[in-house]
Amino acid sequence: MTDFLTVVSGLPRSGTSMMMAALQAGGLPLVVDGVREADQHNPRGYFEHEGVKELQNGGQWLTQHKGKAIKILFHLFRWVPEPLPVKVILMLRQLDEVVQSQDLMLSGKAKGDTDWAHLFKDQLEKLRSLLKQREHTQVLEVQYSRVLEDPITEFQRIAEFLQLPLDVAKMATTVEPALYRNRCDGHRLF
Repeated sequence: MTDFLTVVSGLPRSGTSMMMAALQAGGLPLVVDGVREADQHNPRGYFEHEGVKELQNGGQWLTQHKGKAIKILFHLFRWVPEPLPVKVILMLRQLDEVVQSQDLMLSGKAKGDTDWAHLFKDQLEKLRSLLKQREHTQVLEVQYSRVLEDPITEFQRIAEFLQLPLDVAKMATTVEPALYRNRCDGHRLF
């Protein structure tokens, strides 16, 4: 067993569920409860745990899950207790794609006067700043598009970062480029 918790984090629709599926296939146990079921937006499931939504009320329960991976979206990470050792896989995706995918998932409700790309960029920068301040936290940034382009290389990077003997070949079988439905031309996020 490892002495740290693996956290998959990122903006909504940035590939966090894909990463959780890959880690599970690679042999890393997950902290999930199956409450949120798969749907047309995430046909393989969301890989979430309802307790994460209540982290602001206390997150000491996370210390029981060292050696496992859990998905904690960007806005909830600040409640992960210190000094819990954490290795974060921070999923990044082009902001226009995040906004487009989120809008489709919410059936157009994400539109309106809100500049979602600016808001998400600001929130991501706040998360990066928070992660840098945490003494017992290491971070690996992973581009969603690079996982789709070259899963073996990206999963090898992740296995090295986690210092775990993950089955990279099995991880690669979880990547489905057909699920990359909301694409934008342009440069990568940061």
